[in-house]
Formats: sequence, C-alpha cells, structure tokens
Amino acid sequence: MNVVKVNEKTEQFFSDRILLYSTFGGEMLAEHIKTFSADNHHGVLTTFRKSKAAQMSIVTCGPVTTGIGFSSTLDKAKIANLLRDNSCTLLISSPDWRNYIVLEGHAKIFSPGMSDPEELRLSLREIYKSASGKEHPNWEEFDRVMVSDKRVAIIVEPKHHYGTI
Repeated sequence: MNVVKVNEKTEQFFSDRILLYSTFGGEMLAEHIKTFSADNHHGVLTTFRKSKAAQMSIVTCGPVTTGIGFSSTLDKAKIANLLRDNSCTLLISSPDWRNYIVLEGHAKIFSPGMSDPEELRLSLREIYKSASGKEHPNWEEFDRVMVSDKRVAIIVEPKHHYGTI
C-alpha cells in the first residue's frame, strides 16, 4: 500500500490515523476492508447518470466474498445507472463518520430476468446475512418477498480503496 500525500491541514486532522490508498485486482475482499465493513453497514453509493453527473444513494451493506453487497429494487435510479455504466464508488463509514473507507470499482449486478434465479436468490440471502449480521427467521418468506419486490443484488468489487482505517 502507498500512503497518500495530503496537505498540512488534512495531515494534522488525521494525525492519529493513516490515510491509505491501495490498488488491487480483488478476487477476494482484503481482510481489513472485510473487518471494517462487517462492523459498519452505513454506505453512500455514487453512480453516474447518463449526463455523467453523480447520483448518490444511501445503502445498508455488508462484506461478501469479492466485494461489498447491498440490495435494491429494480426500479431505482442507482440500478438504471449501474446497468448503463457499472463503475461506482462506495463510501462505508462508522456511525460517527470519523473512520471510513472508500471503494472505487465496478458493480456486479444480479437481477430478475437477467441472472440465474438461484444465483440471485443465494446472493440476496448472503447480502442480507452480511448487512444485518443475522439469519433471517424465515428464508422461504424472505425469498418470496425478494421476488415480489423485484429485488436486485449488487456487489461492488473494488479496484482501489482509500480511507482512514
């Protein structure tokens, strides 16, 4: 990992932290990202509109094997943006906003009608368990609701990351 050079004011603010920037090819999620995101589920996703303007969404997320996962309904702007251009940025923050990590990469999308139904079902279950930190009390009911809501599973697979963790 390389330490990012920052200005004096920023360096003083982060004197008790190390601001890191890393590049990786990421088949597996790096351990420090997995650990931080397992304890912190508040995220802000940035996607890009057709006009190239940024569009941000609040998401509840959690670590999965190759990235950070969250779910959404098929009719949301973030999904339309990701289907057009899957590049995105995801900020994951501690509740007090002091510690954070930013993941830059691409979204892998599992959606009804475009993905294998079993792969979508298992992805949604994995994301639920990771983002909530618990098992669902009734997986059959969960599966039915995911289908009726037209839920999409998104996994942000990072290529670069930086932050204060």
